[in-house]
Amino acid sequence: MSITASNRAPADLSHIKVDEQDELRYWADRFERTPRELENAVIRVGAKTKDVEQYLKLKSYSKRE
Repeated sequence: MSITASNRAPADLSHIKVDEQDELRYWADRFERTPRELENAVIRVGAKTKDVEQYLKLKSYSKRE
């Protein structure tokens, strides 16, 4: 498989840039979420990848209960 802009990891893995479509798609795929869900998470907790990941995990966990 060739590396394209849509599946290449961003240069800065510590922050999510939702205004860049390639990054938005990358992170949405990585977290198995829609781009809109990812944007909402960034609005809630900020753009730090670890904060977004933690928020999405907690949100998924709370949906199961």
